Amino acid sequence: ANKIEARTKFQLLGVGFAVGKNFFSIDVNMNLNAYGAIPGDIVRLAVEGNEQFVGSSMNFSSLGTSANMYREVGVGFSRAIMDNLRVGVKGKLLFGTASISTKVKSLEIDISEDYVHTLNAEMSLLSSGPIAVATNPENGIDSIYVRNMEMESFSEIYKFLMRGGNLGLGLDLGAQYDLTDRIKLSASITDIGYIKWKKEASKMNLKGEFTYDGFDISDVINGSMSMDSVFGTMLDSLQESMNVTATESKFTTWLPSNINLGGSFDVTDFFTAGVLSTTRIVGGRVKHALTLSGNVNYRNLVTTSLSYTMANRSYGNIGFGLGLRLGTGQFYLITDHIPMAFNQLTWTESESGEPRSVKIPSNWNMFNMRLGFNLVFGNRPPKAKD
Repeated sequence: ANKIEARTKFQLLGVGFAVGKNFFSIDVNMNLNAYGAIPGDIVRLAVEGNEQFVGSSMNFSSLGTSANMYREVGVGFSRAIMDNLRVGVKGKLLFGTASISTKVKSLEIDISEDYVHTLNAEMSLLSSGPIAVATNPENGIDSIYVRNMEMESFSEIYKFLMRGGNLGLGLDLGAQYDLTDRIKLSASITDIGYIKWKKEASKMNLKGEFTYDGFDISDVINGSMSMDSVFGTMLDSLQESMNVTATESKFTTWLPSNINLGGSFDVTDFFTAGVLSTTRIVGGRVKHALTLSGNVNYRNLVTTSLSYTMANRSYGNIGFGLGLRLGTGQFYLITDHIPMAFNQLTWTESESGEPRSVKIPSNWNMFNMRLGFNLVFGNRPPKAKD
């Protein structure tokens, strides 16, 4: 299956300050983590059509989705316990906003030699949030609706994002060891934690078989039936053939955790070379990445970084970071997966018949960007020497 992952973190508040050998921090963040698995048969169906599957079946059982939105309030503490060793810990209280995930036991479409399509499905859906499913007395899907929740104004959206009732805990651990004055080693484990979903939490089980043997195209040609009614009839039949049970059900989700091992070498007073190994655990799957970086810091006024990452059997990931210090303010931009190779996509305008083309990144399946502004007190830029 093809894996898709999307992550968004929006910092609402971040404060940090040092007291002697101790450093304290408080931050509040909104997080959205979404994952998906798309079976290879879906990709082949979209690209090549269903001719190749005639007389066989398409297996979509590896299809899966998971999305969680939550608010985190973190309190961090670190201390230099030796001259060359600093350790830190951050405890996080988590408030779940919305969650949805699917578990597919079986999902197949059999295509006979005479093009009769038979769908067999057995799957479940866990959710907590504004979306709900209503069933009819025959245990079929009657409607999918939004619970009594208006989100037409900023105050209503804010109320939704700040909702509680789904509590969880998280933990970050880290350490940095100065091997020499120029060589530093670091290790951390982040996002160890879970959320228990209780508010508006439900489980929907779906099981059924649906057979579709096509429609008579002459009905569309002579005007006795429109394409909209054809698809409407098909969807109604699909809906009626699925047996659905929906019950209130609490459930627990685990945070995607990260294990980081890194090292840096101060080549000069302003240039640092670094290496970072990252192991990410998402839904029982393990992903590895190795990053090499070069970092420049000019008197704490301008910082820039260029990185190269090998991950997920991809070896062309270039990243870039920039930070600008303006008085007590610092603007920063960090991005990766900068495309280096492009393909030419061409087509013909339907009205004018003129050819058109555009360059699109090749093998570009992920993009991360972080943009922000910090208020920085202390750590003043050093004065230029005479």
